[in-house]
Amino acid sequence: MQPDFYTLYKAEPSFFYKLKQFAKQRGIELTIAIVGLFVGIATVMVSYKVGKHQEILQASRMTDSYFNGIVDLYAKSPDENQRINLLMIARTEAIIEDLQRLNKPDKLASVVVFISNLNPRLLHEVKNTEINREKYIYLGEINLSDTRLSNIDLQQAAMPYTNMKSCDLTHTNLEGAFLRKANFEDAILDFANLKDTSLQGANLKNASIFKTSFENANLEGAVWVNGIRCKKGSIGRCAY
Repeated sequence: MQPDFYTLYKAEPSFFYKLKQFAKQRGIELTIAIVGLFVGIATVMVSYKVGKHQEILQASRMTDSYFNGIVDLYAKSPDENQRINLLMIARTEAIIEDLQRLNKPDKLASVVVFISNLNPRLLHEVKNTEINREKYIYLGEINLSDTRLSNIDLQQAAMPYTNMKSCDLTHTNLEGAFLRKANFEDAILDFANLKDTSLQGANLKNASIFKTSFENANLEGAVWVNGIRCKKGSIGRCAY
């Protein structure tokens, strides 16, 4: 049977035919739109990388300026001096707040290591001495994850709710530190001293504790290395 050319002529064009015709008519506009889209994405990515680079530079400059300022202050009075100590504490708290806002745990760790080597007494309250000092550097509620804090003195430091996940604390002295709800998951605590520490509710899941001292440490409610929560009365060891 011969096709009815009049019927074919009057027939409604198919969807694919319409799409093909639209592509022909709007090809240039579509091409421009697609190119514009890719240019926009590339601009956003470049802006993001530039922003991250600027953040790194800013954090480095801030940290360098802090180190220089503290060294100058310490050089003026290396012995215990109330006024100098308060200035160093204030400047340290300010840089910690700024670096925490920028989310730079590596720079935060460098500040902690610096202070612990310079004057670890600034990390806790001092009493029963010629100079009674109630003010100290607070290290609680900050992010120190995936950093190295080994072989330093953090004795009696206040570090509640501090995130030390995957942190290297080998041979670190944390005796008497306040570590309530601190996160030590996957941390390395080998040979560390946690004697007399407050570890209530802390997370020690999968932490390495080879020859770690927990003498008289309060572990009530803490999550032990095996993932089990320590019962009430867990002093010096985890009871579960």
